[in-house]
Amino acid sequence: MKKTITIRSFAKVNLSLDVGAPRADGMHPVDTVMQLIGIGDDVKVSVCARSEAEDKAEDPASRIFVTTDLTALQAGGHVTEDLPADRGNIAHRAAERMMEHFREAAGRKAAPVIHIAITKRIPIAAGLAGGSGNAAAVLHALNVLWSLDLSLTEIMKIAAELGSDVPFCAAGMVAGNREVLPARLVRDPLASPCGRGRGTGTEVEPLPAWDSAVVIAKPDIGMSTAAVYRGFDRCIVSKRPDNDALAQALAAGDRAGVYRQMINVLELYSLVAAPQIQQLKTRMEQEAGADGFVLMSGSGPTVYALLASDEAAARCQAALTAEGWQAYNGRTLTGR
Repeated sequence: MKKTITIRSFAKVNLSLDVGAPRADGMHPVDTVMQLIGIGDDVKVSVCARSEAEDKAEDPASRIFVTTDLTALQAGGHVTEDLPADRGNIAHRAAERMMEHFREAAGRKAAPVIHIAITKRIPIAAGLAGGSGNAAAVLHALNVLWSLDLSLTEIMKIAAELGSDVPFCAAGMVAGNREVLPARLVRDPLASPCGRGRGTGTEVEPLPAWDSAVVIAKPDIGMSTAAVYRGFDRCIVSKRPDNDALAQALAAGDRAGVYRQMINVLELYSLVAAPQIQQLKTRMEQEAGADGFVLMSGSGPTVYALLASDEAAARCQAALTAEGWQAYNGRTLTGR
């Protein structure tokens, strides 16, 4: 019998991002405050049975099928290639990891085949954790479909095996999927769409979500995260975010305090290495005005603006789209 569930995964922006010197293993420690926004993909996961002979004859990974619908992104003329359908897609790896962890609990005959259909609305390779969110959605989906009754802490632990942003996405997306996820996850204090990530980003502490209209936009370029971090290592940092102060400002609803600590140190490199990002940021600052704030997210190339109203966000998005930028508007995810 086929069982299906659809989970919404959401784009992530960094309200702040501080980066330390590389460790002995080459990884950079980070201290970042992340916020999900209500622009998201739909991740439909189905499980069904196959014959025992087919089950024994195949590598487990070959029983995972991923398809991606890029119609919404292609409509804007910004996407030309499909995403991988194999292990090159982090959603595939998430399903494979769940099969490795819970083969017996899931039942070899009950659910040996997994179909993942992703409807993409989050720009690809944009530093918005779109892939990480898709992977987190698969973890949640299989937890439900296989009746595993995992806690959010257990899901986030598996998420950390997949990538830096996946644990936060797994925690944050609960607020946007209340109708389909278990009540114990909805009630979990970790389930906030805003959080502070430390270490490699996988050590997540929930924070009060920030409520704002938002616009995200990106130039038609890509940025290598590894190259950005290498370039940043040569930069001199004169100002870093105080994330303790940012957490306090979020809790107090202090807009000025939040804006004051919205610093992304990777801008020091990315805005110089890719002038298109600086051009876009300057243009968005013009649209945002004194009541808004504009910042690059992650290592780029996406830039986002927090704006005073939904109407201001709609005007900003329309102006950017008319100029050829890839732009979307919405609101931050609050869970309220």
